[in-house]
Amino acid sequence: MARRKPGTTIPNGVIEESVFFRVFAEMSQHMSYELIARSFVKFEQKYYSHGFTTVTDGRTDNISLISLIRFANEKRLKLDVVAYIDFIAFTQNDSFKNFSNYTSKYNYTNHMRIGGGKLAMDGSVQAFTAWLSQPYYHTPDSKSADYRGYPSFNSTQEVANLMTILRKNDMQINVHANGDAAVQRLIEAVEESRKDYKTTINIPSSEPFNFTNLDDERVVCVHCQVTSPDQTLRMKENNIIPSYFNAHTQFWGDFHKNESLGPERAKRLSVAGEAHNYGMLFTSHLDSPVVPPDAAYIISSLVNRKTASGVTLGE
Repeated sequence: MARRKPGTTIPNGVIEESVFFRVFAEMSQHMSYELIARSFVKFEQKYYSHGFTTVTDGRTDNISLISLIRFANEKRLKLDVVAYIDFIAFTQNDSFKNFSNYTSKYNYTNHMRIGGGKLAMDGSVQAFTAWLSQPYYHTPDSKSADYRGYPSFNSTQEVANLMTILRKNDMQINVHANGDAAVQRLIEAVEESRKDYKTTINIPSSEPFNFTNLDDERVVCVHCQVTSPDQTLRMKENNIIPSYFNAHTQFWGDFHKNESLGPERAKRLSVAGEAHNYGMLFTSHLDSPVVPPDAAYIISSLVNRKTASGVTLGE
């Protein structure tokens, strides 16, 4: 679904994430439950075939959530599924409260629970929609030389207000942030929301991590593609858990090195080693179906950081 340059097969535009989600929301209104249920079965088979027994669904929309709950109540779920609902959509008329029976940080109902809410700070690096602090290495067509992507929210306070609602309802906060400008807004929003809600971090950041002293909030920065060393440290100070999309080094590493970020910034894609050296809890994910749900991709990209052409990005 891309327009093409006259007389060629070369696209001259893209459907960016914000537009796609609006289109998908409209499409989902016309999907039958039987069709959605068949897709659940197919996805479960795919995850099981690669050894996964628990999966998360990020930015779950209303139709998907209702269908997932129905599928679970029919005792058809085999995997444990944790849904992080699209919190912008579910704050309208406080509709997220209609699903309180399924909202839990720990307990499943028929293999399903709502783990929290998800917010999105920006788009993706490969689509040139991630919000960066410095311009893209190669400017995409129709953009000015200082183009840095763009944020999803107009202000840090707007994000902090949504985080405060999540806190008041004891819901975990998951935040999509790819670019370093987006990560910075996430960090500042976490600090502002804690101040607004009068919450404090209970554990000194100097203590080594273990599962008994982790901040109960467990705010997660999802993807965390481009960050500075200072931001990694500030995430540690705020007990923010980076969940890195390390497989980017394999699937898009060459593109990031040569097109979107350039050689120097590409070295700092998904700096899980830095988080490890700082004694932080971090995770890694695949964002399937963006890439296949195969744990080998996670392990290989975390350890080797090889691009498809064999280049090592960073050490």
